[in-house]
Parts: sequence; C-alpha cells; structure tokens
Amino acid sequence: MAMVAAKCSECGASIEVNDARREGYCPFCGTKYVTQDIIQNTINNNYVTNNIGTAVIQGGDTIDAMYERFEAYIKLGDLSSSAKVVGEMREKFPQKALTWYCAALPVTALIGDEFKRARMQIDNYVAHADFPDPQKYFSRPYKQGTIADDEGFAWLNIRDIGDNTVRGLEEACPSPSDSRNAGELKWCLDAVRKFETAEDRTRYASVVRRVEEEVAAIEQKKRAFNEYKAAARRELEAKAAAWRKTAEEYLNAEQNRKAVEQKREKRRQGKNKISRVIGYIVIAVIVVAVLIGILDRMF
Repeated sequence: MAMVAAKCSECGASIEVNDARREGYCPFCGTKYVTQDIIQNTINNNYVTNNIGTAVIQGGDTIDAMYERFEAYIKLGDLSSSAKVVGEMREKFPQKALTWYCAALPVTALIGDEFKRARMQIDNYVAHADFPDPQKYFSRPYKQGTIADDEGFAWLNIRDIGDNTVRGLEEACPSPSDSRNAGELKWCLDAVRKFETAEDRTRYASVVRRVEEEVAAIEQKKRAFNEYKAAARRELEAKAAAWRKTAEEYLNAEQNRKAVEQKREKRRQGKNKISRVIGYIVIAVIVVAVLIGILDRMF
C-alpha cells in the first residue's frame, strides 16, 4: 500500500490517494473518484507542467517553443495562460501562420461557450415572455376613458403586443455568430489564409486539423442554434396567437356589453323624456283647469 500525492479533479485540492483502493472521496468537497484515473491525471498534468519549463529553458522565445508552451497550457485547460502565450506570438511573429492557428483555438472555445449561454438566454426569454391579462390591460386609463373605449387603439395594441414579444427574441438573444469573438475568429482565419504555406500545413498538421475541426463544430453549433431559435420563435408565435384570441374575445365581449348598456341607457333616457312630457301635459291641464275655475267664479 502506498499513498500517492494527487489533485481532486473537481475542486483542485491537493490530496493523498491510497493506490491499493479502487475508489475514494475527496476530503474537501466529497467528490468520488477512481484511484487510477486521478493518479494518471496527476501524472499527465505534472508531465505537461514539466514540458512548459523545458520549453522555456531550451527553446527560449522561438515560435516553436511558444507553440509548445501554448499546447501545454491547452492540455492543462489553462486558457488564460494560453492566451498570454498567443499574445506574445502575435507580437513577435505576426506573419507566421502558426501564430494564427494558435490564436484561433481559444477563440473557438469562447464561441462554443457563447452558444451555450445564448441557448440559456432563449430558454429564459421564452419562459418569462409575459402577456398582460386582457381584463386588467383594457381597463387601464386612456384619454377620457379606458383603452377598451378607443376601439382603434385597443385593436392596434392587440396586434403590437404579440408582434413585439416575438420580435424581442432577436434583440434579447442575438446569435454568437455576430459576436466580437466571431469577428476575432474571422480575423485569425483571414491571417492564416494570408500567411499559410504548404510547409506549415504539413509541419503543424495536428493544430491545423484541430482548428478545422473546431471551425466546423462552430458551424454545426450555428446551424443547431438557428434551429433552436426558430423553434423558440414558433413557440412564442403560438403563445402570441393564443393571447390575441383571448384578448379579442374579451374586447369583443366588452364592446358588446357596453353597446347593450348604451341601448339600455338610451331607452331609459327615452322613457324619462316621455315621462317628463306627460308630466308637463298634466301640469298644463291642471293649470288650464284652475284658470277655467277662476274665470267661472269671476263671471
């Protein structure tokens, strides 16, 4: 039995692993691990770290030494350090295709993360796309009455609210294909095409293949994202159509109710007018009768 120094793959804490046991748990975060896997991972990381030191000492600031450092950091998942190396390569070797191969790789990773976040934005937008309650909305004050009192304005709002909610998806969830990182990637690929030679493609075949694979993956993610967004738009359109139907039914019912009330009010006013006329006639008859009685007594 031997205790081997290792690192937890989840929290990165330094731990000691019993190589005689198949499994164990990190004492800091509780993550379960397989002993041989975590030992091998530690060995690989140490090897990569040693390679970084060797590249610095033996290669100095040659482009191949920088490339070796870049590769080592990529294997460690240290994008920040790999980006710093790329910055040095762009400063010292701006006319080398290798510089732009390396510059493109971290950017493709960032764009991939942007697509994940963009999908989450779409999900959040669709989930919180809120259409107002028709009764509360149409009873809001507008000019001298409520929104429902102005039929033209009310019907225009029914259309606009649905359309604006659907259009808002584009503004709230832009495609990563139009992002700053996408522009950076295009710049890197343009530089590759400008400076690349047949010798570069042969000598750095592995990194060339990785760049091409990552660019192809981004194109695939772009198509998948557009399809996902189109599905979200259809879902929003269905929600908007359902809301329009509910709002139109409410507005029609409200306008019919008001029309009925207006007719009742007109009939009531008509009856009142007749009652007043009859009252005036009765008063006039009484006055005439009184006057006749007075005249009879006088003469």
